[in-house]
Amino acid sequence: MLLQVRLRREAPTVAARRLQLYREIEGLIAAALERELGPGEQLAARLSAASLMAGLIAVETAAAEQMAEAGRSFSGAEIDRIFDVTTAYVEAGLSSVTRNGDY
Repeated sequence: MLLQVRLRREAPTVAARRLQLYREIEGLIAAALERELGPGEQLAARLSAASLMAGLIAVETAAAEQMAEAGRSFSGAEIDRIFDVTTAYVEAGLSSVTRNGDY
């Protein structure tokens, strides 16, 4: 994890490729959510996909910081908590922006 962070900082091509991969993943998630949510919910799908990817980036950053500062990775319980919070956040966002509120 720390090596990845260092490479992103020091090698612009690595950072650019990471960004490209994240955009591709976000697009796949958005497309899947669009199919699930149905017609007219493209914006909700895209916002949700972007939220998931932002959550992933935030978790990566926090994990790298913890490894650098404390010398340890997240515990299983910490990972479960992060997953639960991220999922709740995205579900709340979906509920507030979809037309019928139930996806």
